[in-house]
Amino acid sequence: MSILSFVQAWQSPLALALLLVLPKLVRLVTQRPTQPAAISPPLSDTAKFLLAAHTILYLKSLVFPPYDIFVHHGLPILASNKGLRASVVPEGVDEETLSPLLELLLTRLKLLDNRMLYARLGHQPLSECLWCTQPADYFLFALPGMLRPYIITGLFVGAVSWLCSSDARRKEWRATVAWALVGGFVGEVGVKWGWDLAVADGDCAHLATTIHTLRALYLLALPLVYAFVPLSSSPSPSPQTILGQLKSLQQLSQFGSLTRLSILQSPVLLPGYAGAWGRQGATAERARRDRGVAVSVSKAGLEEGRLRSEGRSMAGRTWERLVQ
Repeated sequence: MSILSFVQAWQSPLALALLLVLPKLVRLVTQRPTQPAAISPPLSDTAKFLLAAHTILYLKSLVFPPYDIFVHHGLPILASNKGLRASVVPEGVDEETLSPLLELLLTRLKLLDNRMLYARLGHQPLSECLWCTQPADYFLFALPGMLRPYIITGLFVGAVSWLCSSDARRKEWRATVAWALVGGFVGEVGVKWGWDLAVADGDCAHLATTIHTLRALYLLALPLVYAFVPLSSSPSPSPQTILGQLKSLQQLSQFGSLTRLSILQSPVLLPGYAGAWGRQGATAERARRDRGVAVSVSKAGLEEGRLRSEGRSMAGRTWERLVQ
């Protein structure tokens, strides 16, 4: 209970601190010094707009939390009925003109059990549910309000996932985010239903307000984590795997050499092979002289000299890894 009281007392500074520290935490947790992160394509402008809209939505929710009659007026949970009414109803206002829902709320809050339910579930169930009489009724009425933020975040993440051009990101993070949303909702329901609220020094922890802050921070972070956390890179192949591949390539090269030798020694196959080789050489020569082909090859980074140098460099690195 002391942890919840601490979070409730310092929820605004903690929210601001988490917003400032969260990007650094994401970078720190996702750093993999031994393996480079896989390159993911940049987000589209529409996906960035959706992320910005979702972030603004929950930042607004943090700055302007839902109304709580006790927190808003600085009243303890054991405030007298007269003091509670005086704080809610301005002086000089004819009580006959009060809203029936406000009158219903003040009537319900005359009971301590209902005040504890108010601290647990928030303002809406006790002020708007006309048919609720038992605690289970209020919980049933509050369930759609608990579920709504998770559905909204799920829709935002789904839209960003659909707009992302990286199938790897969808495969790696979509199920994780879905389970995180389900776990968050189940956890919130479990805490609001099972947490034992106790009165101490005339007041208690306002569970609904505290959970609202934690939920807003949690749901604020989920789409950002989904969109910006680097993808895990595939592990580097072991030397045994590379050696097996080199042996397969060596055998393939030997088979190719034997095939060419057989063709050169065959009077039947040699003319056809020579003609095909000549036509292939002529086609390659025309392609080298074609300006359009040269431009396309250059844009794709497939120049003949570059491929040769990259192949030589890759062979050198592979050999160094094998002999180490």
